[in-house]
Amino acid sequence: MDYSQPDFYRFNTDSLLLVDYVLRRCGQRSFSQVADLGAGCGIVGIELLQKGAQFNQIDLIEYQKEYYPHLKRNIELFECENAKVHMTDFFELKNQYDLIISNPPYFSSEASRSSSNHNRNKCRIFSHGNTELFLEHIKTLLNPAGEAFVLVSRAEKFDIPFNEFSEFPLHKKISLLHLRLDK
Repeated sequence: MDYSQPDFYRFNTDSLLLVDYVLRRCGQRSFSQVADLGAGCGIVGIELLQKGAQFNQIDLIEYQKEYYPHLKRNIELFECENAKVHMTDFFELKNQYDLIISNPPYFSSEASRSSSNHNRNKCRIFSHGNTELFLEHIKTLLNPAGEAFVLVSRAEKFDIPFNEFSEFPLHKKISLLHLRLDK
C-alpha cells in the first residue's frame, strides 16, 4: 500500500480495520450512494472500491485542501475512476447516502495532545463542530434504510442518544459506531 500522503499525516491500522469491518458487515449487498466523510488521502474509500465489488461509486469528502493532490494522485495510482472528490465541509452536505463511512478526527482538544503542526491537529482533533454534531449530521445524510460506520475514541464521552447506535470496540483506543435508521 504505497499511498500518496502529506508529510503531516500517516494513515494507520484504524482505516484498515474500518474497511475490513464494513466489508464483513455489508456482505454482498449493493450500495448506490456511498460517502467517505473526512476522506483524507482516500485510503478508506479506495480500499473499499478495490476490495468490494458492491461499491460502484464513492464520494470522497474532505475539507482540508492540503489533501487534494494526494486524493487525486491515489485515485490515479489505484485506477479508481469511480471515486469522486468533493473538497467541502461535510456539515455543508445535503446529499443522501445509502452508506456512510468515516474515520474522522475523533479526539477532543481536552483528550489529545496538541501538535505544533496545525494540519496534523486538524487530522486528530475536531477543529470545528464536535463528534456529537458530526454524528447528528450523519443521520440527516442517510437514506431511510442507510447505514453509517464511524470510528470514535473510546476515551471520549458523548452526549448523543446512543440507543440509535451500536458500538463495537475494535481495540483499546477505538470503537466503531454503527447507525442504521430503519432499526
